[in-house]
Amino acid sequence: SSEASESRGPPPEYPYVIPSQEASENYLSDPRQHYREGPRFQHPEIRMMQTPMSQAFMPQQAALCHNHLESLTSAGVAALMATQAASTSNHLSQIEAVLMENKKLLRENEMFQRENELLRRELESYNEKANRIQKLESEIQQ
Repeated sequence: SSEASESRGPPPEYPYVIPSQEASENYLSDPRQHYREGPRFQHPEIRMMQTPMSQAFMPQQAALCHNHLESLTSAGVAALMATQAASTSNHLSQIEAVLMENKKLLRENEMFQRENELLRRELESYNEKANRIQKLESEIQQ
C-alpha cells in the first residue's frame, strides 16, 4: 500500500504545475502589466517559503523522518520538539521583523509619492509662469 501511495503523486490540494512556455513568453510582453498585476516586494525569506518542494524529495524526507522517529526515546522526541519550536519561533520573529520593515518602507514610499506629486504640480506652475513671461517679452519686442 505504501508503494501505491508513492506512485499516486501529490494530493489534490497541492498540485504540481509545470508552467507552459506560452505563459513565460507572455509574462513580460507588456511591462505595465507587470506593475499592475505583479506582486509587491517580498523579502527573499518569504519567497523561499512559497517555493514548492521537489516531488523526489518528499517521499525520501517522509521515510527519513519515520525511521528517525521510531528510534527516538520520549526524551529525544521532547528535545526534538523543543528544538523545532525554538526554530519556528525564531523564524516567525524574523518574518515579523521583515513585515514590520516592509510596512515602514511602504509608508515612506507613499510619503515620497505625495511629495513627488506636490513638486510636479509646483514645477508645472512655474513652467506656466515662464511661458506667460516669454509670451509677454515677445509681445513687447514686437
